Amino acid sequence: TKVCGTLIKLCAAFGLLGVLIGCCVDRWAYGFWAVPFLGNFHFNVILGNGSLYGTHPFLWYIYAGIPAVCGSMLPFLLFNLTVLFSNPS
Repeated sequence: TKVCGTLIKLCAAFGLLGVLIGCCVDRWAYGFWAVPFLGNFHFNVILGNGSLYGTHPFLWYIYAGIPAVCGSMLPFLLFNLTVLFSNPS
C-alpha cells in the first residue's frame, strides 16, 4: 500500500542518514575512514568467534533479547504508527 511504501522510504532515508553521520563521526574520531561494524561482522560471523561472548538458546532472543534491545524505542514506534495511520492524507 501507499502508507507502507512511504514508511519504507522514510526508514531507508533516515537509516542512510544515520550511516553517513556515523561514518563522518568515525572519520573525525579515528582520523581515517572506518566502518567498525564491518570489523565486528568479520570477527563474529566470518571468523565464527561470536560464541566467545556466550551463547543462549534460540528462543531467548525472541522472549528476552529483542525486547531488551527494542523496548526503549517501543513508545516512539507506537506513537508514530498511531499518527501515521490516523492521518488519512
